[in-house]
Amino acid sequence: ARAVQLYEELFENDVEDAEAASALRDLYAALGKRREPAKLLQTLIDTASGEETRSTLRIELAKLQDAMGDSSAAIETLRSVLEENRGRTDAVVALSDLLEKGGKDEELAELLAGQIEAAKERSDAAAELALQVRLGEVYETRLKDAGKALATFEAVLERDETHHGALEAVARLAE
Repeated sequence: ARAVQLYEELFENDVEDAEAASALRDLYAALGKRREPAKLLQTLIDTASGEETRSTLRIELAKLQDAMGDSSAAIETLRSVLEENRGRTDAVVALSDLLEKGGKDEELAELLAGQIEAAKERSDAAAELALQVRLGEVYETRLKDAGKALATFEAVLERDETHHGALEAVARLAE
């Protein structure tokens, strides 16, 4: 307890003290604390100098928020990562998992549609097609919109007529 107090004082006096921040994170984890690390991470995010560092810290904070049962805060934290860097794959995966787990299917579809656009902008055809198939699956199984699902899978086949996942889905929907 004394070590935590000392490191907290050091960190409060200098929020850029990486050694104190690291020691606090380790101590909080060892003590099973959750609120304190969230506050510490938020301070580190607020003072981070680069997007990469900020994003990594935000993803860590989102995991902590989810573990504390605050999936809404975790979702917002992950959205802030993607506002700064749409192509941050780990944030996309974490956010899609939370949206799926929370039954936020419309938001999941919107996320995937946004990621499809980002893949187009990057000229990443493989990612674009994989995301379109995933979006088709969301339309089919979660939103129960066979029409949109079929249109999405057919769009994949227009680009790659041998795409296995899209072919299977169109066959399944045609039954």
